[in-house]
Order: sequence, then C-alpha cells, then structure tokens
Amino acid sequence: MDVFSGAQSRAGLSVSQRQRGRSRNGSPEGRHRLPVRAGFVARTVVPPRSSGRGLTAPRDEASREKHSCPLNSGVRFMTISAAGDETLTVAIVHYNTPELTARCLSSALRVLREGLPGAFRIVVVDNCSENEKFEALRAAVAQLDAPELLLVRSCINGGFGLGCMTALNYSAGKFIALVNSDTQFDDDCFSPLIAHLQDHPDIGVIGAQQLSEAGAPVRSVGFNESFLTRLKPRRKHALSAAAPADVDYLFGAFMMFRREAFAQCGGFDPTIFLFYEEMDVCHRLRANGWRVVFFPGASYRHLGQGSVSALSDTKPESDLSLFYVIRKNDGYWAWRLMAVSKLLSYSLRAPFNARARKMLRRLLAMGPPQALSLRVGQTCNFDYINR
Repeated sequence: MDVFSGAQSRAGLSVSQRQRGRSRNGSPEGRHRLPVRAGFVARTVVPPRSSGRGLTAPRDEASREKHSCPLNSGVRFMTISAAGDETLTVAIVHYNTPELTARCLSSALRVLREGLPGAFRIVVVDNCSENEKFEALRAAVAQLDAPELLLVRSCINGGFGLGCMTALNYSAGKFIALVNSDTQFDDDCFSPLIAHLQDHPDIGVIGAQQLSEAGAPVRSVGFNESFLTRLKPRRKHALSAAAPADVDYLFGAFMMFRREAFAQCGGFDPTIFLFYEEMDVCHRLRANGWRVVFFPGASYRHLGQGSVSALSDTKPESDLSLFYVIRKNDGYWAWRLMAVSKLLSYSLRAPFNARARKMLRRLLAMGPPQALSLRVGQTCNFDYINR
C-alpha cells in the first residue's frame, strides 16, 4: 500500500483491530491494538481473551498481568486513541473519479478548516484505480497542499466497505465520517453532527439531509425491506422530518459514526462489494443498543453514481448485496422470500423487457449470495510499492 500526504510520503501502518463489548452500565469500552507508530497517542494494552460472547479484555489486575504481552515477544501492541488535535477522521474511497474526488476534497477542506480548524484528518483510499486516474488524483492532492490530507493507494479494489476500513487504519478521530467521493459541501455539516453526537451519547451513527446536484432535498434514509415496515408511521415522519428522527438505516453517501460504536459492531462487512453496506452496519449498531439518527438540520450535496458510472448495470450487484444482508441479519426464510419475490417480478417482466430477462437468468444461476459478485473479477496492481 502506498501512502501520500500532500506532496510528501508517510510511512504506512499495519493495523490489527480487536474490540471489547460494552460494560453493564452501557459505556463503550472498545480498544484497537496496533504496533507503535509516531503520530498517535498510545497506551499499552493486553491481548484480549475470548469468551462465549466474543472478544473481551481481562478486567482485574491479576488477569491483566497473566495475559500481558511479554516485552521480548517482538511486537508491542498498543492502544490507538484520538490524538489531542484529531476530533474527526473523514474517510473517502476513490475509484477512477479524480475530478469528482478533488472537488469533494476541496469543499470538505474549506468547511472543515472553518468549523474544526486543526481538529480533523482526511484519509483518501484509492481503490486500485487505473494508473493514470490515480496519478491525476495524486497531482490534485499535491496542489491542495493540505497537511491534513492523507492519500493511500490500495493494490486491489475490495469494494467500498473494505476501502473505508482500509482508510480507518490511519485514523484516530473520536468521530468518523465516511463520505462518498461524489459529494460536495456548501456549508459545514460536520460540526452540527458532532455537537449532536456529543449531546446524545447513545447515538452510534448520524446522517445529514442529502441534496441533489441542483440543491433539492432528496431521500436520505432507508427502512428495512419488508411490507410491514413500510406501514410504520415513523417511516413517513423520518422522510419529512424537521427534527432529528430515529431510522433503520442511513444512506451511505455520508455517515458519521461514534468511533467506539463503529468498533463495537465490527465496521463495514468486507464481504459486501457494493451497495447495502449501510443497511448492514446500521442493523448491527441497533442490535448492540446504539441509535441510528437522521439529522435534517445539516446537509450535503450528492451528485450520485460517481464511481459506479462506468458499470453498464448495477442492479445485479445491488440484488446480490441485498440478498446477502437479508440472509445474514434476518435469516434463511426472509432471504428465500425476498428471492422468490424478485423471481416472480423478473419472470412477469421478462417477456417484454431485455433487462428483466438478464436479471432473471442471473437470479436463477446465482447460487449462494455473493457468488457472482463483481469482486470475483478483481485483480491486483503492484505497480506501486509500499514506502
């Protein structure tokens, strides 16, 4: 992986993460274990031990001594915690859209320098773009001359979720904003969300009002895919809310997480190549007792379909991801019912619609969820070395 900050290279970090559960009084206790690197505030921690409920760290002093990492073990694992000057980490995944990403970075830097001067870092992960596209982005980053900006080159396109997780290897912010590369910021929508998260410690993730390219409000939240969910009054309330409202999930163009909540639920599932990552992670947040909140008092502009515009048809990948998320979170029969409903829909339209015939063929040949994902065709690019 290659790392660039402005016109200057930085050493990369190799991150091994573990998280601890929440205590009985509800306070998050997540920790991240990393080798020591400069630029982070670090404290020694012990390796976690396993239990029937997942990874937890020993709590008493005797257990800490028993499970501590020996000094001669070769690697000292340390806690990564937010540096004093890093309140927010912004993670952006780039794929073959250098112009859009440069505009996104320029607008984000402008509003963040006004709203959070000296208290943020932006990490951009290039998801194995074409070499010339990456070089164009690197040139644009150099022109911005932003010490707050870090550019990382990945050797493989592992999808949006894995790109975000890669970016967070370089983060230390108390709050994490995951931002699509085709977004733009007219005003500071980061500070109001941070303030709301600080005032409400039970919120795990918060999202702002999404605007179209022309500046018109568009749908910014989602609800679990079922007929009964659509009848709930809070669905209509959230779609037209004038005040913060709890929702099932937020659209992934812009999401701000509380760091410990994101760590506790495991972050994005890298099995998902594209689409529905936000539905999955919000489901796990809510299952762990965190709230998912839509905040209409802040907004951002989303141009839409930036990195996926080169794909001729994104519907097959969308269906695969939806099936996987439903099978994972709602069980076998919910997945089967969704697959049958899609099968009937495509079958009825197939005689009159070529796209429906294509989708029907893919559905019949799908096999297990994700078996035909775009991930299968990805290759590595080692033209850039780790330095």
